[in-house]
Amino acid sequence: MQSILLNVKGSMQQNGQTEETEFFTLGSMQLQGEKKVFSYPGAMGSEDLTEITVENDTVIMKKQESGAQDAAIVVLKERKMYSSYYSTPLGLVNVEVYPTLVNVTETEGKGEIELEYITRIADTQSLNRLRVNYMEQN
Repeated sequence: MQSILLNVKGSMQQNGQTEETEFFTLGSMQLQGEKKVFSYPGAMGSEDLTEITVENDTVIMKKQESGAQDAAIVVLKERKMYSSYYSTPLGLVNVEVYPTLVNVTETEGKGEIELEYITRIADTQSLNRLRVNYMEQN
C-alpha cells in the first residue's frame, strides 16, 4: 500500500445552480492485480470514506458516509448507462448515471482521474464533474 496526497475537485450543476468543492487529503493507493484502488477520507477530516477503483477503462466509485449502513456504489464506463436502486428512509430510489468522460492519466509517481457524468435520481438530473490528482508520498 502506497501513501498518496490527493487534490479532489468536484462540481455539481443542477437547476441552473453550481456547487463546487475542493480539498487536499492524505490517502492510500493499492495494487490488486490489474486494478488500482484509491482510498481517502472526505473533506475537513470527515469520517466519510471514498474508494475509487480503476481497471482499464472502468472506474468504480464507492462512498461510505459516516453513520450509513450501505455504501453508494457507481460504475463509470464512458457512454455506458449505470442504473441502481438506493435504500432511503422513504424507500427505494432509482438512480441512473451516464458517464460522458472517464479519463485516467498516469506518469511516474502521480496521476489524474477525471470524470464527468449525468446523474438522474427520481425526477432530478444533475451534471457532475470530479477531478482527482494524486502524488505518491515517500
